[in-house]
Amino acid sequence: MQLPVFSGFQLSSLAYLCAMINKVSSVMRNEKLGLPGDKILVGISGGADSVALTHLLYHAGFQVIGAHCNFGLRGAEADGDEAFVREMLAGIGIPLFVKRFETASYARLHKISIQMAARELRYDWFETIRLEQDCKAIAIAHHADDQLETSILHLIRGSGLQGIKGMKYRNGNIIRPLLGFRRSEIEAFLAQKHIAFVEDASNSETKYLRNKIRHELVPVLKQLQPEAVDGVLKSLQLLQQDALLQTALLEKERAKLLIAHENGFRIGFSTWMNEACAAALLHGLIGEFGFKGETINNILASCSSGIGAVFLTEKWRLTVAHASLIIEPADEATPPITYVLENEVQTDLLPFEMEISILQNSDMLCLKQPGNTAMLDLALLNFPLTIRQAQKGDRFVPFGMNGSRLVSDFLTDLHLSRAERKKTWVLTDKDGNILWLIGYRISGLYAVRKETVKIWKAVKRG
Repeated sequence: MQLPVFSGFQLSSLAYLCAMINKVSSVMRNEKLGLPGDKILVGISGGADSVALTHLLYHAGFQVIGAHCNFGLRGAEADGDEAFVREMLAGIGIPLFVKRFETASYARLHKISIQMAARELRYDWFETIRLEQDCKAIAIAHHADDQLETSILHLIRGSGLQGIKGMKYRNGNIIRPLLGFRRSEIEAFLAQKHIAFVEDASNSETKYLRNKIRHELVPVLKQLQPEAVDGVLKSLQLLQQDALLQTALLEKERAKLLIAHENGFRIGFSTWMNEACAAALLHGLIGEFGFKGETINNILASCSSGIGAVFLTEKWRLTVAHASLIIEPADEATPPITYVLENEVQTDLLPFEMEISILQNSDMLCLKQPGNTAMLDLALLNFPLTIRQAQKGDRFVPFGMNGSRLVSDFLTDLHLSRAERKKTWVLTDKDGNILWLIGYRISGLYAVRKETVKIWKAVKRG
């Protein structure tokens, strides 16, 4: 087997293994992630990366505790992974905690994607074990190739510097000791020590964007320029330094410009608001309150022409007042005015005119409708239905989007005024689930499917 070049030299098998262990020890020390003897909780799936991380930390002198999640999504394959992890850690005397999750049920309950559900369940449980076992940190096996894929993902999604720079060695109690390791180094380490691991078949699928980047985009980069990946990783290291500088400068500006004011904060108008970097600076000042994206540009535009303009997030209200921006907690929710639809076609006593009809599903039926029309699968509707004004904290799954969104965020993205948002109505079912943000978008959970027999159609007039 051709061994990887490590720090410029071709190494023997034993020397290579020692170099890998020394490298992870140096990362732990230099990045202040931990010292030999510290108790570290390692998230171990059974895949190559987490298996290598477990062995490297173990041989580097750390007290390793394993934590394995069985998300119940891959049937016998997931059970096989669990059995493999149990056997491997028992063989080297590392204690292991295992938990099985009802991931799909959790995703449905919280109206989020399976991937997001697995992430929330995993990290919440890891933190619980960390506290119970008094571990210094939770080690995750992200490596340099993962770093590249993550940065490309953020770049595609339009993120700023803080997203594109990628992951950090430490984020709170989460540490990533392998961020400086390439996937080839990890695979060579496992091969040289004859350490077995399991392959997750889903890693080879390209239905997920990350896998498309890994299996389709990165190979093209290598074809265009053999050293492209190394070059991008070097650029990311420089961006990490730039991000540290940006954070330090923003902290100084926040101390000067973000002034405590009654039960909130105030930012006085200043000459920086006319500078080219004004949007970036304002985002740094108020991003933590939830004001982001195009809203930042709208706030800046209002500073010169929109005194009295109001911008809302889930918890905060920003008012463009005379010569200053006032940030204060959003108003408490008011009791909703509700109108109940007891049956499939009731339309009387509503706050606006609405026509309701029941249709048979047909290939000839055009399902693409304007926002003032809702076409829902009648079999999925749990009567009685309720029409009420949108309230703080309302969340739904917009048709055509992945995962749930706050109604307030959805409306903000439409650039509606505060007055328009206050006039927004939602249609909910017996359990309070939002079926339709009336006039704008239905919930994808109740949309018409191929299996739909009858369609409940409602058209809002005026």
